[in-house]
Amino acid sequence: MIDPHGQRLAKAIAAGDRGAFEELFEHFFSRVYAYARRRTPSNEVAQRVTEETLRIALEKLPDTDGSVDVNQFVLAILTRVHGRTDGGGQTTLQSAAR
Repeated sequence: MIDPHGQRLAKAIAAGDRGAFEELFEHFFSRVYAYARRRTPSNEVAQRVTEETLRIALEKLPDTDGSVDVNQFVLAILTRVHGRTDGGGQTTLQSAAR
């Protein structure tokens, strides 16, 4: 399901609205963290995965025209970042941005 609020924020970010970055971070943080926490060995790893996921999303959203399904966009990034985390909680998060 498309998230109208997330879509509005994505369009604002793509248009260069810096204030929308913080709002998008707040909008997605709890959902991304909950997903990461269920799939990682600790709160610390989940926090790192969440922060890196949202950092990448906020970095890449301005390169879109804002018409992306922002939920799917963030989930795809989260999946890549989480995929870089091994069972022991070690992660190479920076490589997920590529």
